[in-house]
Amino acid sequence: MKQLKKIVCAVVMLSMLASVCACGMKNDTEITVGKNGDVVVSSVLAYDDEMIDMSIESDEGSDSSSEITDEDRWAYIEENLMSEESLTYERFEDEENGWKGVRATSEDNKKSIDEFSVETEGDRVNIYGDDFVTSESALFVKSGKTYKSNMTANFSETETYSGIKDYLSYMTLEIKLVITLPSKAISSNADEVSEDGKTLTWDFSDLEDRDIDFEFKLPSILPIVIGIIAAVAVIAIIIIVICVVISKKGKKDSPVTEFASQVADKAEDVMDNVADKAGDVKDAVVDKAEDIKDAVSDKVDDIKDAVADKADDAKDAAEDAAEEVKEDVEDKIDGDNE
Repeated sequence: MKQLKKIVCAVVMLSMLASVCACGMKNDTEITVGKNGDVVVSSVLAYDDEMIDMSIESDEGSDSSSEITDEDRWAYIEENLMSEESLTYERFEDEENGWKGVRATSEDNKKSIDEFSVETEGDRVNIYGDDFVTSESALFVKSGKTYKSNMTANFSETETYSGIKDYLSYMTLEIKLVITLPSKAISSNADEVSEDGKTLTWDFSDLEDRDIDFEFKLPSILPIVIGIIAAVAVIAIIIIVICVVISKKGKKDSPVTEFASQVADKAEDVMDNVADKAGDVKDAVVDKAEDIKDAVSDKVDDIKDAVADKADDAKDAAEDAAEEVKEDVEDKIDGDNE
């Protein structure tokens, strides 16, 4: 975010200095949720050539007649947009639309989605806020395997963007949020949805405030593991059949037989690895089931103890009441005898 603030402030200053210039800036934020629940966040920051040229001239104090090459532009980008040590960078270029810049990815990415989640809805996270830090933000609200967005785009309360809206008519601004999910979204308010329903895109180029709403389920990994095991098993069977047929024809030492044998060995290794992985998944499920069983058992024991205590109290109370009634009856009989 610090790098983005620097860029936006530069855009505002340059727009104020050249209000007749149709300069442009692009900022796309991309959030990808993998099938295993890992989350990767990256950001594309780019200028058009005119904006880069103006930035170079402003820094160097040169006039507009100076010839600036693509090599100069990339040198400026690398010097000014690749300085954050906590990020990894790669060049970004869109020749069709004339963008040059960088794709920045946090080094602490690929965290579990649960590290970005809370279980109770509260204040939404403004992903364009001045103090927004991806690794410390609750981007989702979790309920079992279902996740809902806990994000919003609030530009009106963001110092970074407060000065840029007045200059939108003088420049090209492209701000998009692209979220890629591991399964089809259950619902969303995205401006654009891919055919498979997994990629959601919001366009905030007008800097208008609005919530970012979507909901999805994290797919179970067990069917995937079973599918891999089945596929590898089928391949292995086919290879074994080929080996048997070739060996029966007396071509045991042929290159085909040797290759088939190598492939069979490889397939066996893959099956062993997949089986180990499946075993790990099974063990994890069994351990989880045992934990749940123990928790339920403890709860049942607590309830049994509470019921037993209540029964003992009720028994004691009934015995006390019976004793009192007995004493009352005896007193009554003694009174009548007198």
